[in-house]
Amino acid sequence: MNLSNTTTLQQYLRNRLILLGILITLIYGYAMSSLYSQGLDDASEFYLYQDAESAEALINQGLTLPVNTLSRKFFIGLDSLPEKYQNTINTSNIQSGVSHTESGNKFDYILSYPLTEANSHNKKNILFVVHTFDLEEDKSVPGISTLETTLIVSAVALVFILLTASLIYRSISRAVNTLYEWGNNVGKSSSAVKANHLPLEALRFNEFQSVGRILHDTINQIISSAERETSFVRCLSHELRTPMAVTSAALDILDKKELNSHTQTKIKKIRDANKKMISISDTLLNIWQEQETENNHPSEEVNIFDLVNEIIQENLYVAANLDINVINNITPSLVITLAKHPFSIILVNLVKNALQYTHTGFIRIEIEEGKLVVTNSYSPHSVNQHTARSEYGFGLGLFIAETVADRQSWRLDCSQKHAEFRSVLIYHQRAI
Repeated sequence: MNLSNTTTLQQYLRNRLILLGILITLIYGYAMSSLYSQGLDDASEFYLYQDAESAEALINQGLTLPVNTLSRKFFIGLDSLPEKYQNTINTSNIQSGVSHTESGNKFDYILSYPLTEANSHNKKNILFVVHTFDLEEDKSVPGISTLETTLIVSAVALVFILLTASLIYRSISRAVNTLYEWGNNVGKSSSAVKANHLPLEALRFNEFQSVGRILHDTINQIISSAERETSFVRCLSHELRTPMAVTSAALDILDKKELNSHTQTKIKKIRDANKKMISISDTLLNIWQEQETENNHPSEEVNIFDLVNEIIQENLYVAANLDINVINNITPSLVITLAKHPFSIILVNLVKNALQYTHTGFIRIEIEEGKLVVTNSYSPHSVNQHTARSEYGFGLGLFIAETVADRQSWRLDCSQKHAEFRSVLIYHQRAI
């Protein structure tokens, strides 16, 4: 399974929470800026109406309006209003309200304020009040600007979000680690592990408890099935050994008698088949026995050339009467340090598989830089389709060899090219 494109929970939460924090900060900054602008508009509108009401009171008393200044101006009648201000209001239907305009560094609020009927004899019944703000002066005012305030508040909000995100991550990651620890110990047979195993209720979230319950049930089913399979293979192996031992004893008795050549040929076939059954039974039993133990085999020095020759001689009966040239290309003096027992099981099954499925041609065995290579002539049409398996090439021998290799953290690769079948055992050991 390719996990190169996956990501950790920490990375996923961190990235999503950072994006969330940035988004919230931008929204908060925009909201702060909008609220400030609205607040400024509302405050200006309040003071505009206050000045308009004061001016109206002066007009009612027959007094003159206050003197215009750079920041505050009064105009009675549309004709007296400067043209730059007239462009911001609807002159065809003037109603009470505030408009604004910006020119250079100046920002102007214009209030249109209709006077009461008592002042209609002036024929100028619209009062205009203008408040002007110098943007440059606002920037020079001591204190924190709107932008700085927004940035500070946004930074505080971002820090708060990150702290909250960190607490959320710690809470979730702790729960995930508990689930990982719980799942890693489910089904282990060690009594010490079982004594320290966390109960299902220790998982904090209901969703994790549901996942844990499914894992527990599934693993127990797998363990139960594997135990039944192991028991069956063990019992079958022992049961097969009894009739095979009887057959071997009977064959030994027959060997002591003088038999004709035709009968001896048939007896030899029976003995070869009996050897094959004993070998398969021993191998299967060995595999399942190792599954129940620590499966630690000591490394030792092995003369690979002698071991290969011995295995070839023991299994030549499989290819009796066939035109096969078995080639041992290994240097006679080559000695390798490795676990001999599992290596021998793999080598026996690779050689036997090659002998069994090679009808004519060659079988070549060699060592290439930490690799055992068994190559044999191969004709797809000569393979029994009922025994062919796409996962392992063909034959029970490759299945056994791959199983033992996996137990030793070795790797067995099989490939077919043209008229050759190639099995490569990568064992990563040092030649001496």
